[in-house]
Amino acid sequence: MTTDRTAAPEGAGPFETAGAGTAPSRGGPPWRAIAGAIGVLLIVAIVAAALLMTRGETGTGTAPSGSAVASPSLSGDPSTSVTPHPTQSPTGSASAEPSGSTPPGPIGRWAAAATFGSEGWAEEVRDLTYAAGHFIAIGYREPDGGRGQVGPPTDEPLIWISTDGASWSRLELGAEFDGAHLASVVALPDGSAAIYGAISADDFSSATGGAWTSSNASDWTSVAIDQPEPTVLGRVADGGRGLLTLVRSNSQDGHQLWHSTDGLTWTSVRTIPDEDGTRRLNVVDYAAGPEGFVVTGYRSPLGGGVDGATAFVLASADGDEWFEADPLLTPSPYHQRVAPVNGDWIVAASAVDPAVTTWFSANGLDWEPRGQLEIPIPESEFEEASATLGTLVSTGERVMASGAGVICCHGPWWAAGVWSSFDGGTWERLGFPDGTVVSAAAAHDGTIVLAGFDRARPQDEFKARAAFWVGVGD
Repeated sequence: MTTDRTAAPEGAGPFETAGAGTAPSRGGPPWRAIAGAIGVLLIVAIVAAALLMTRGETGTGTAPSGSAVASPSLSGDPSTSVTPHPTQSPTGSASAEPSGSTPPGPIGRWAAAATFGSEGWAEEVRDLTYAAGHFIAIGYREPDGGRGQVGPPTDEPLIWISTDGASWSRLELGAEFDGAHLASVVALPDGSAAIYGAISADDFSSATGGAWTSSNASDWTSVAIDQPEPTVLGRVADGGRGLLTLVRSNSQDGHQLWHSTDGLTWTSVRTIPDEDGTRRLNVVDYAAGPEGFVVTGYRSPLGGGVDGATAFVLASADGDEWFEADPLLTPSPYHQRVAPVNGDWIVAASAVDPAVTTWFSANGLDWEPRGQLEIPIPESEFEEASATLGTLVSTGERVMASGAGVICCHGPWWAAGVWSSFDGGTWERLGFPDGTVVSAAAAHDGTIVLAGFDRARPQDEFKARAAFWVGVGD
């Protein structure tokens, strides 16, 4: 393993430096759609990052006072669930109320922990977990001139590890990762770590699935997985009740939800067809929490866009038995992002305006509107830009969200603020600089780590660096 160390990361505004810094870095779009993703529908993400975050601007509702993030565990014991997840038909409107304006948790600031980068490359962190005694992050780098472009894959896999979330090192990868495009890293029930992705030497059309495990976060072994059919696993969600992924089925039109209890043996638990005869089904997002799983999407008229679309939400307590929410009790169908928070669920849905509507559910089935988050639209020198939600990342007791300004097709785009909420109705803009993207969060023993990349601005896009931040208690 080689460790790149440099001075603390650059940035705007007051920082605290936590632990040793590391080599500067950059970012680029993740291993692009492994099942033939040649499209460039770039909805840029940003969700939580750097520096002092005691408070900032607020969205709709009363701004929280005091701490901003709790120190939860991302996995939970199913036997201690308080709010029931779907085990029967929907029962009406959700009854849970917002928690008020007092945010839970002791963390009030974020310290920049490390950045990584190489001259001529853009780097990004794709996913993050705690397993095998370490915080483990996976990502990629690609030549800055080919960032996000259509064509043969040019990205290279990257893995970073840390024992405390503050000091990070980048692993020197062996031949087992040749041609790999890494998608997810998760903790397995036995405490070891697993990485999932694709292996492709030339192009994604010939990609095969890949999986690697490690008991110490440094030495990785390629492993075979038992799956219903040979295909590449998509993003893997882990919330304490097993693992969930969405795959494109090779044997039939549509997608399948696969569930696993050990990360190595997978079962197909639900098929989502491409269409139901009159409407096309589009899965937008899926998430795992300590009480189950939620999948969001929408049905649109065949041959049409989102006009006339209706949302659908699927929920499961165990990953095997699934229920669909009453269409009258579902969020709006536009650009949904879903995440668990405090044992409940939040969906943030946006279209092509700066208003992001948030929805709340205590069980994944019965939904109610909770509030709105106004995302500023950054100025564009090319054409009018639209603003939408980039990503929604859960730290357990809070969600971290950020908006993105986007103009047609690939770039330029702008990170447009990092926001935090503990109930989906009260949002606080944090003191992170624009241009910061947070794509993942992980927690262990009271330490919360965020990861992503910085310099997500037109003038800096090809200089993006992989970045890490750690929560600092009051």
